[in-house]
This record gives sequence, structure tokens and C-alpha cells, in this order.
Amino acid sequence: MTFFAPLRRNIHPRGALLWGLVLAGILMCIFFSDWKIHLKSSVEARTGFYQGIRSSRVFKSATTHRQFACPSAGADALELGVGRSPEGDLNHFSPIDHARQQIGYPWERSIQENSSVVFGEIFQNILEGTKGLRGISPLPLPEDFSYRLGGAGFLRGNQDPSVRMGTILFESDIFRRIRLTYYDGGPIQVVNSLWYPRSQYDIPLLGINVISFGETARQLCVIDFQPLTEGQREMGSTLEGIKKEIPTLSGNISGKFYDDRFFSPNILIGKFEDISNLNQATAPAVMKALEGYLSLTEGLEAEEIGAHHRDRMKEEYNRYNGEKDPSLGIYEAQFGSEWAREYVDRVKFA
Repeated sequence: MTFFAPLRRNIHPRGALLWGLVLAGILMCIFFSDWKIHLKSSVEARTGFYQGIRSSRVFKSATTHRQFACPSAGADALELGVGRSPEGDLNHFSPIDHARQQIGYPWERSIQENSSVVFGEIFQNILEGTKGLRGISPLPLPEDFSYRLGGAGFLRGNQDPSVRMGTILFESDIFRRIRLTYYDGGPIQVVNSLWYPRSQYDIPLLGINVISFGETARQLCVIDFQPLTEGQREMGSTLEGIKKEIPTLSGNISGKFYDDRFFSPNILIGKFEDISNLNQATAPAVMKALEGYLSLTEGLEAEEIGAHHRDRMKEEYNRYNGEKDPSLGIYEAQFGSEWAREYVDRVKFA
């Protein structure tokens, strides 16, 4: 009060008004300067947050408040750089980083409580097997097929999802298409991978299928170098060696799902009653099978002779498996009939 009293006595009313406006302007400048600093900090923080949200598809369970985040699909395909690269990853593409971006790999826990992701090591080993391929790069996959949430109650709209499935696709100089899929349905866990060579390379397909119906329930492992020609049926010596080393993988095939035309005489089949026994046999078998299969690509040269026939046999292989696939019923129940049929035809066997 005493500071402003002399001013009030000596300043004309219009001058007082002017001084008041100046003082108000100074105070506003100080206020807005401080406000802009805080605003910039807040915007920077929020920008980072929303960029993360935009690059992710996040489901938050209403009952468990757990988040199952999956980075969005659609990574640009890299330029193709034959076989395994002696220098490793020539184009600096990382399949592991791609899996992390596409499906949120690794999954540290199951989507269902009291269940676990039991085939993480097997999934990792297959993924690692793609790293040294010459020209390895991602193949585009629609987001809805890359990461899918499901469950019967979820489809009805009255429950949280109880199932999820992630799929990633690659290609390389020799392989037209490499698919790797993880199905997490709580007690039901599946790793499935299928490698398609380009038609000008005369080697079989590689198929890997590992299934658990619960830690103390039925377990199944199937690994095969799947022939498209008679000559390719003789390329499974690696599998014969694995059978001798791991006799539990010497089971017999069922004609209900396996056609002799597309499965080798050395197919590895193991049926187990305990998840620990399955993993004990399967994890090393997958690594040995991958190593043996990739050895088929060493020094492999393209040959157009027979390529058309191999193309036609691949189409027949896809058609046969699309009709016989035992997973179709599960997909229909958990993800919807229309989506399931489209996934099998466009993604799983394509």
C-alpha cells in the first residue's frame, strides 16, 4: 500500500490507467513465459506417449487390468540382398526386432491367468534360424492377421479375450515365404512354422508343429522336410539321425491328417503326456532339424527345370492342407468362421 500511495497522488488518472496496463502486460508476459515452458515439457511428454499408442494396438482387460500390447503391422519390406550369409545379416534387418514390432515378442506371460508361454524357447530357436539367411526381409501381412485376440466370450462381446495368436512372415533369396506362428490359448499352446522354398530351388518344405493341450495333458510334436517331388523324399537323412538320437520322436503318422505325398518317410512325430518331456525332446530336435534343413541350401543353385511342376505341387499342397487342417475348427471357435477360413487360405497355407 505505501509503495503505490505516492504514485496515486502524482499521476494523472489517464497516466495511472496507462501504467496499470503496462504493469498488467509485464505480469502477463511473465505468466505466459512460464506457462509455455511447462506446456512445451508437457507436449513433449505427451507426444512420446501418443506416438507409442499410435504404434501399438493395446487391449486392456476390464477384469484383470492387464495389457496385451502388440505393435502394429505394416513394416516396409527391405530390399532383397542365396542360402545363409557368411557375414550374417547383410541388410541389417533383425527378425527378432521385427517379431517384437509385429506381435509384441517376446510374450513373457500367457493371456490367461495360471498359464504360461511354454514354447518360448522353441519359438526363439526358429526365429534365430532365420537370422543368417541371405536376403532375409519381412513380408507384409494385414494387421488383423498379424496379431489376433479371440475367445468364445470375446466374440459374443461379453468377456475379455482368452486367446491370442501372432504370425510373422519373412522371405529370403531362397525362401519365397517363411511363416512363424504362436497360438496362446492358456493351457493350449501351439508353435507352427512353415518354410516354402522358391520354385527354382529343388528342396522340400520345412514344417514344424508343436502343440500342448495343458501341462499334464496330451502333447504333440511334428517336424518334417515335406517333399513336393520324389527326389525330395530322399533329403531327410537329418531327420533319420534325430530319430535315432531321440527315439521318442519315432511315432507313426495318421492318414486322417497326413498324406504320404506331402510327408517324408523320416517324419518326426512325438506324443507325450507331460510338457517337460515334450520340451526335453522337441527343443533340441527343432535346432538339429533347422541346422540340417539349412544345410540343404549350402551351394544350392537355381534351376528352372522342374520349377513349374514344383509350383503346381505347392498349389496342391496348400489346397490339401487348407481342407484338412485340424486347426480350422479351433480358429473358427476362437476367432470367427469368416476370419478363420481367410487366415488358413491367405496366410497359413499360401
